[in-house]
Amino acid sequence: MRIALFALVATMSVFCVPPGALAQVPASTASPQTIEWSPIQRLSRLDFRGEIPDTAKYQSRSWIRIEASWRCISGVLNTTIRAVFDPARSWWVGSQWNPWEDVDSRRKWLSRSRADVENKRHIALSEADLLRHEQLHFDLAELTAGKIRRRLSELQEPCAMPDRDAIVERVVVQLTDEFGKEQSVYDDETAHGTKAPLQQQWEARVQRALKDHR
Repeated sequence: MRIALFALVATMSVFCVPPGALAQVPASTASPQTIEWSPIQRLSRLDFRGEIPDTAKYQSRSWIRIEASWRCISGVLNTTIRAVFDPARSWWVGSQWNPWEDVDSRRKWLSRSRADVENKRHIALSEADLLRHEQLHFDLAELTAGKIRRRLSELQEPCAMPDRDAIVERVVVQLTDEFGKEQSVYDDETAHGTKAPLQQQWEARVQRALKDHR
């Protein structure tokens, strides 16, 4: 699985390349049809609508970004921090093995049919596992969004600070960079979701965190 993260900071956008690096890109590159993280709406296979690149090395790619905007109203800092998923830039390969591709006789067809039933069951389970892996990437983004909300709420009279935009931006970029590193650790430890026990450990840990993060 590969993930892209994108942070919208005030009136500018930043694309988070390897953690610590920062490159500005036009805000217009963002897709208008995004899915905001929700505790009740989970990602589905149909949410991955992007074109699969010829060079795809993974079974899926989630394009996830953290959007952050802020302004001062009557001396009070108002912020909007969202974790969003972009279907148009996210793609899904999944399992594409065709169990019938070398069937050229009735005998082979009969011998393959039972195996195919089991294979379809395996594919359904493996793709469900892959979808849970992708959902957890999205959940981790929401946890980071929550960290940003809390950190900004702890600032003392930020609207009175002459460099408030730089201070807020620094918080957003720092936590977004940490998010990028965490995503890499998650993929490495779970081998992109293929190590079931470790995947389950991550899921349990993130679910506990989600109960308290808001």
